Amino acid sequence: MLQILFDHKEKNCTPVLKAHLRLPGTSGLAYSSIYAIWGTYHQVANKVLLTEDEKGFDGTSHLVIIFWANSRLIGYPGSTFSLSIKSTPHSATLFSSLRDVSGHDIDLFAIPTDDANHVRIVHYRPHLKDEPTLAFEDLRDPFEKAGFKPVKDTVLITANVEDRTVVSLTVRIEIDDAAERGVLLEGAEVKAAQVSPCGMKVEIADYEHAVSFPYSINGEGYKLRVARKSHYVEVIVPFSQPLDNAGYYFDKTPILRGANISPWNIPHVTSDRMPLLDLKDPKKVDWIKTLISIQHSVRERAVLNKNYPTEIALPVSHWVNIRNTIRVVTTNVAGVGEMPNKVFTLSEKDGVVYAILLVGGIRLDLASFTVFMDVAVVPPSTEGMPLLFSSIRKLQSAGNTDPSLRWNKKPLHGRRCSRFVLEGATLGPIPRTANTPPRAKFLSLLA
Repeated sequence: MLQILFDHKEKNCTPVLKAHLRLPGTSGLAYSSIYAIWGTYHQVANKVLLTEDEKGFDGTSHLVIIFWANSRLIGYPGSTFSLSIKSTPHSATLFSSLRDVSGHDIDLFAIPTDDANHVRIVHYRPHLKDEPTLAFEDLRDPFEKAGFKPVKDTVLITANVEDRTVVSLTVRIEIDDAAERGVLLEGAEVKAAQVSPCGMKVEIADYEHAVSFPYSINGEGYKLRVARKSHYVEVIVPFSQPLDNAGYYFDKTPILRGANISPWNIPHVTSDRMPLLDLKDPKKVDWIKTLISIQHSVRERAVLNKNYPTEIALPVSHWVNIRNTIRVVTTNVAGVGEMPNKVFTLSEKDGVVYAILLVGGIRLDLASFTVFMDVAVVPPSTEGMPLLFSSIRKLQSAGNTDPSLRWNKKPLHGRRCSRFVLEGATLGPIPRTANTPPRAKFLSLLA
């Protein structure tokens, strides 16, 4: 069945695939961000791991499709999963024989959601068997650290029925420890603080509890209901709103929390599996300018527009500058910018360099319909620069301004989203071989 996707590929091009979750009596839901791999899955303890077939399409393994779906919808009786070709005027003509009875989708494969032979439903993204992964416990409690007591109780949702909105979320912490009960009964202070986009930390004297919520919250508006004689504490928090500075704006740059990685806003991208964009003819990739400009809001585009003096006077945030830098780097690497290049330096106004960008190329992120770059971010240092460039003997970072601090966070930010053979910050010492260049330990992959 899948062979038709590769027949006359030069003429027909490669169609876009998507997944569907169809419910009885409805048109269903479509999922465009899917992950596909030729291979098999294995149950190891309480986790599912994938083993890739090196021969790919020419091998003997099945095609495994992975995507996120709403668990409540999956449970509907009679619901089905399907892998389909995205319907466009071009694909509709080429694959008309595969069109389903509704006339809207071109299904390649369909199966009931409760088919145990073809469907596995898990609450995490399966990893390849040879990939470094987080422990199962880390996936459940990303911000948990030594001394924390994670709370697993049910979350109570308070809603406004009239306007159909959620008002707040409530979690009850049951105090089971006898010593902690005594401290609470004696009037110990109880306080809380937001520690992650979806997490709160509650302190009862010297005792700490980690509270997880299913959605992003605004920790500044929290309330506590303390029942000292009944031995429990309730944490009440409002939902994060689109324009507040809470929720996922709480921590814009994912960081290491103790021994656990918390990349809540980093997609899983295996860079060496993504196709490299052919940049030989810049005219064919001129569309990158439009794609990259979409990252800016209307206000930001006005700020960056230098044709009108009044717009130049608008305040420019450091994050706007960083996004603009990404735009300039991407367009120049693609050859559609003002100065095509693959090596860039970031400097302060006084000319002091605080980061060097070495771009390996631009790759297509097919699941997200976008592009990303393989970039080595090199923070200048007295130790590293002589090894990296023999002509540079001493180059130090001025180091304290907001743009430089944010760019210095990028190596930690970026290496979480891609597989990199020299990644060793949390996996142990970086392997050293005869083929490893001396400068390699100063590089971090940014995508």
